[in-house]
Amino acid sequence: MRAVRNGFFAGAVLTLVLALGAWAQSGSDQSWDSSTNLQDQTGAVNPTRIQQSHKEEDGKTVDVQTLETKGINGENQVYGQTETETVKVDANTTRTTTRHYVTNSDGEKIINSVTVEEKHELSDGGEHVVRTVSSPDANGGMQVTQREIQETDQTSPDVRTTNATVFLPGADGALAPSTRTHEVEKQVQPGVTEYTKSVSLQDGNGNWQINEVRQGTIEKAGETETKKENVSRLNADGRMALAEHTVTTETKNNGEQRKDVQKFSTSIGGTTADPDGQMHLDSQTTTVMRTGPGGEQVKEERVEQRSTAAPDEGLRPSQHVIDITRTDLNGAQQQRQTIESVDPNGGMGVVWVDTRKTTGNGPVVVDTKKPAAKPANPPAH
Repeated sequence: MRAVRNGFFAGAVLTLVLALGAWAQSGSDQSWDSSTNLQDQTGAVNPTRIQQSHKEEDGKTVDVQTLETKGINGENQVYGQTETETVKVDANTTRTTTRHYVTNSDGEKIINSVTVEEKHELSDGGEHVVRTVSSPDANGGMQVTQREIQETDQTSPDVRTTNATVFLPGADGALAPSTRTHEVEKQVQPGVTEYTKSVSLQDGNGNWQINEVRQGTIEKAGETETKKENVSRLNADGRMALAEHTVTTETKNNGEQRKDVQKFSTSIGGTTADPDGQMHLDSQTTTVMRTGPGGEQVKEERVEQRSTAAPDEGLRPSQHVIDITRTDLNGAQQQRQTIESVDPNGGMGVVWVDTRKTTGNGPVVVDTKKPAAKPANPPAH
């Protein structure tokens, strides 16, 4: 996680802020504050701090995440801020408004985008959701840049159907349909669910064409859940062809939770076509959550991937993350996340050590997601 004034890394850090905001919003019924420090072990990247708060009052929930970096004189400077406000409009409707702010060259906080989601629960178990994204226009006013309408119907006790359309500005600036998705989820027997999801785009003639289809099953047996998914996409010949196959297994045993994800693909890393065009095991991720001997919560994740330089050599270790959360005698949570990644010599080395402290009455479990670290010659601030 690198807080430099570079679009790629800034986007990665803001993604972390948003992920934490979503966790805060859904995981706590009380107010709390926290501070997270992100430190590159090489010292080549500007240190980053994330300040968070979660407050509930009069039926309204407000989450604020502030991203700070070090200025030229060593002082903390606000890089960006995200405010998420959730209000229960009525018994069946919830509105969530998320405002993203950035700091300009004069140090002023300015609005970057506003996302409003309004979710209405229907009496038959379905949902109607409208999401709208607005950004500043050339005159400083807010202009809608994306709208998504999602309809979910409980067509029968065992079948749930979701249709969604994303609207984007067309050539004339007016919003026009851009992407459509159609998903059907069906419980075929107790503990077994099948689903199909298709994504359609418009071709050059304005006709809708299916570009991707996901089909899978979710099976629950005791403390084990297994999900199998096939992904087909349009190939160079304009035909649907199997591109990915993923098997996810989650188990609980003696207080330990384990998740194994195996991804098979006709490409390497999802970007480079495999030379033989066949399906191969492309990556494997193992995540284990357990309670340590001192009562600390430990989350460990190991990732193995194929290399584009040597695809025939199979999987290689690419990342190892250890996340430990402790609660002190005063009820404050102390979290330490250590990230190891592949160094230029092919070995594993520590590239990031992130620390976090949470005070108040928030939940103990902390789960932050971020892109894989790249230890080789990180760019300077």
